[in-house]
Amino acid sequence: MAKTNNRQIKVKSTEGTYLFFSSVPDSSSDSNVKHFPRINRKILDKNSEEYKRRRKLNNESVKKSREKSRAKLKETLEEIEKLRKENKNLEDKVKTSEQELKFLKDLCYSKTGNTEINALDFCFHYKTYQ
Repeated sequence: MAKTNNRQIKVKSTEGTYLFFSSVPDSSSDSNVKHFPRINRKILDKNSEEYKRRRKLNNESVKKSREKSRAKLKETLEEIEKLRKENKNLEDKVKTSEQELKFLKDLCYSKTGNTEINALDFCFHYKTYQ
């Protein structure tokens, strides 16, 4: 890396071309911090082999990224459906338990006439009347 002046840094890439980074301090931040917002890129002819190679790589990357996004979306939708089914089963279980509790309370009340009964008395009465 070679510094050309106070405003630019010149970096030689692996391809032998040079990239220039501008250091423009942001007025809202610390003035001692240098930022490198722009990269001067080599402009390629659209008919060149390098341009075609880069476009091909980019197209493959885009395709891969979109496939990954679709797979993640599909996985998320499957997880949502699984959780909905599980939630429905749990709601049904709660409803069944509430009905069973109501039945047992009604049975207890009909046999004892007492709405305030402890668990041991209930077990004793329930076994007695079965």
